[in-house]
Amino acid sequence: MKRLLSVLTIFSLILFTSCEDEALDLELQQLVNETNAAQNPTTGNPTPGNPTTGAFQVDIDGQTFVAETATASYIDGVVNITAFRNNNTEIVTITFLASSTGTYQLGISNPGAFFVNGAAYVMEAGANGFVSSLPGNMESQGEINLMTIDETNQTISGTFNFTAYREETAGNLEILEFTNGSFSNITYSGDLSDISDPDSTFFAKVEGAEFVEDAINAIEILSFSNTVAIVAVKNNGQSISVTVPNDIVPGDYTFGFPSGTDPVGLFNESDTESFLADTGTLTITVHDTATNRIEGTFNFTGTLLLDPSNAREITEGDFKVTYQ
Repeated sequence: MKRLLSVLTIFSLILFTSCEDEALDLELQQLVNETNAAQNPTTGNPTPGNPTTGAFQVDIDGQTFVAETATASYIDGVVNITAFRNNNTEIVTITFLASSTGTYQLGISNPGAFFVNGAAYVMEAGANGFVSSLPGNMESQGEINLMTIDETNQTISGTFNFTAYREETAGNLEILEFTNGSFSNITYSGDLSDISDPDSTFFAKVEGAEFVEDAINAIEILSFSNTVAIVAVKNNGQSISVTVPNDIVPGDYTFGFPSGTDPVGLFNESDTESFLADTGTLTITVHDTATNRIEGTFNFTGTLLLDPSNAREITEGDFKVTYQ
């Protein structure tokens, strides 16, 4: 699943493609479907949890939804929490990237982000779902606070709120507010150790200040461009990425434009500001294709695609990662 999720988001890092309405909905649905399928490969549906092992509830436009069953998974750093009511026909589901306990934003349509966290609600069987991702939106549509992770008993607890949307007719959006959401002691499947590779490290400074990432991801993309992408991301969506040909050998390189044969550097500062490496150098010190280990140093000046006079200095870059 990590390969699928990473490819979806790294495409946007490399190509600067913004999400259109249908594409965004499909991406969110695919994230939910993949997580559900991982929990129950036979049916492709989320597996209802044991109602005695946890509690989940939320106010939907002031009416309290109390789950009859709830389940969760924690697979490759992606958390999915799904709650059921009315014989599993009414569903609330939240999917988000998490490296640890903390607060994570939901529903920002950010073409430069590493991962779009999202929530969805299905009112009844066969009904169109409400989703927290509003196409083109540059503000958070809610947040989830992952408060505790009990690795011994494999349970998670926290709180959440979000706004969800459904388009019934062209241009006519229905809106639901999800408030006072909470989940406690929900049993999760998966292995927490899969969240990050302890042997992977990343360091860089942006305008002289250390960029402190919340997650590091490295993946080889074969079917698209035969590249290796190294991405360091913060929970707020900021990210630094270095993308190189998958056959690169140790040596010194200069950064170039996406879709070429040169390495590509990118700094995403906000939902609307992506700084592409204009000048700068990359030194690959190790690339072992047998073990998928790649190490290097870098620095670059990134300029805003639509405003080259707006620039950011990325310095003291250093990565040591094993890609998948």
